[in-house]
Amino acid sequence: MSWTESDVEDGFMSVELKRWGQFDDYIRREMLDYRNFIWRGQCAAKWPLESSLDRALRKAGKLEQSELRDEHLRRFKFSTRGRRGLNPPAIPSDNDWWALGQHYGLATPLLDWSTSPYVAAYFA
Repeated sequence: MSWTESDVEDGFMSVELKRWGQFDDYIRREMLDYRNFIWRGQCAAKWPLESSLDRALRKAGKLEQSELRDEHLRRFKFSTRGRRGLNPPAIPSDNDWWALGQHYGLATPLLDWSTSPYVAAYFA
């Protein structure tokens, strides 16, 4: 084989490939029914699975301060007032607010995943 698979650990498995052609070959040979999987692409395999908000808080040494997350979201909600058009739909939950913020580049506690290995590879 032209790839190396890791054991599944905490629900994750890594596959090491050296060239793009190996990626496509792996998907076609091993993952024909990959609709049951979700994929995440990031630049470096050594990076932890960490949200942009966690990364920023860790860098500032404030990862454990949950009140900072609440304040960050409160400020985002406040900043959207009058910017969502006429009669905007209600946003029912904080998770929905975080998703809206992530769409516009806000540091959030969310991670992007894809049902397509090719989309994930683009971001890697």
